[in-house]
Amino acid sequence: MNRIDRYFLRYLLTPVAMFLFGLLLLYGAFTTSVAMAAVLVGELPGDQFWLYVVARNLIALEVLLPTACFLGMVMAVSQFHRDREAFALYASGVSPQRLARPVWLIAIVLSLLVAVLAIYGRPWSYRINDELVRQASIDRATPGEFHEVSDDMVVYARRALEDGGLRDVFAWRDGEDGREIVRAASARLHQDEDGQFWLQLEQGEEYRLGSATRRVAFNELWHRLEPREDTAELRRKARSTAALLAATSVKEIAEWQWRLALPLIAFFLPLLALRLGFQKPGQSGYTRIWLALGVYLAIFLLTSGLRTAVENDQLAPNPGMFLMPPLLLAAYVATLRWAAR
Repeated sequence: MNRIDRYFLRYLLTPVAMFLFGLLLLYGAFTTSVAMAAVLVGELPGDQFWLYVVARNLIALEVLLPTACFLGMVMAVSQFHRDREAFALYASGVSPQRLARPVWLIAIVLSLLVAVLAIYGRPWSYRINDELVRQASIDRATPGEFHEVSDDMVVYARRALEDGGLRDVFAWRDGEDGREIVRAASARLHQDEDGQFWLQLEQGEEYRLGSATRRVAFNELWHRLEPREDTAELRRKARSTAALLAATSVKEIAEWQWRLALPLIAFFLPLLALRLGFQKPGQSGYTRIWLALGVYLAIFLLTSGLRTAVENDQLAPNPGMFLMPPLLLAAYVATLRWAAR
């Protein structure tokens, strides 16, 4: 990489870094306010406040990073031409295609970073988020109040124990054979290696109200807590990419396609930004910026639309979201031919 490449690379990355900082600052402020509200109402453990904020920002980074790169590079290339630096290079024999070399490097690095964030960072962040939400559903089960700890179970306790457990517990759930009512001396929440939550009930009685009512005394009883409707999506997004690849549900297929297609989409954004930033002498840069915003909005809406279509079984999983990279490739080739005229 020669001096021109290094100079142009720095010229491009400066506004990208500024855009990324601004987007993270705005989204971080929003996430922090949401987390503070969740702590105040008991939906988030107070000691896990910053872990929740970091996890939510890491989820957003897979989209904020390509966004900052695209918009920042469009502004940088446009400014490069308005300042006449580009035309000075062209006059000295440097072709516009020669300036694309640092952009290809940015595209490759950006694609790799987004791949790591989407394939590994995204499920980790959602797993943390899911665990915090599930834990809070038990932690906020204050004595004397009914709390829905899963889609099919409501828990009531008279007292709370110092170790986080509950004392004098009443539980109600819809079982496979009818409603079940449980009275227990104590209850505690556990989580297994797979991230599944279980409610351990000790020293009590279970009443099964079905076609034939039965009463069963127990020393220890375990209930698997099914995720609530509002956390079912979190559980799906928290699954590892390798596990999702074997899934048959259209929602899970859409999830892993998003993770694998996003790095490919991110790869083409810097290339398109370079072409959109080129302008003729005396041409207003605002036209290019507004055009770039329109192009980005179209890419964002089309990508989201393809994902929604796959989730709702309105679009065949093959090719599904992998329609987007060929469309971006065609758009890039079209800009090259248009510039060659």
